[in-house]
Amino acid sequence: ASCSKCDISRYCDHKVTHYIHTPRPSPWVDILFIGEAPGESEYINEEPFIGPSGECLRSIIIEALDDDISYCITNSILCTPFTSESRYKIGTPSLSEVKECQPHIAALYRKLQPKYIVALGKTAEKSVISLARILPIKHYVQVLHPSRISQSKDYNYQFDKASLAIQEYISK
Repeated sequence: ASCSKCDISRYCDHKVTHYIHTPRPSPWVDILFIGEAPGESEYINEEPFIGPSGECLRSIIIEALDDDISYCITNSILCTPFTSESRYKIGTPSLSEVKECQPHIAALYRKLQPKYIVALGKTAEKSVISLARILPIKHYVQVLHPSRISQSKDYNYQFDKASLAIQEYISK
């Protein structure tokens, strides 16, 4: 869908919406992973979390989840937050930009009816908290963003910490 509510949309030609993994036919998913914003790889390929942070996230998912769990991966905003028309630099979306994109994420939530939500990073957590004001979200877990994990000096520790947090959250 076209959208021109925030400044980010001026430099973004298309949205990167979501990816769904369903091992069995179902209109719903068990887990909704929400990140920050699409990056350059995601913009080019029009799929969320397929660059380096996506590799880390998929490894965490393999480690944390059973094969029969369905999930959806999306971001707090659907446009790549280029800072200029040249698309040279990608910025962090502001809270107001996240709120402008909220109807898209809320519609996805309503359609997929996830049992669990995993916020990938602080921006995603702010998005989930804001969504909880309009949706029946009672609980979620926040883990370090996969890009931060993959750049971390203590990668193995942060990776294991995220995997275990997700496992514990869905086992409750």
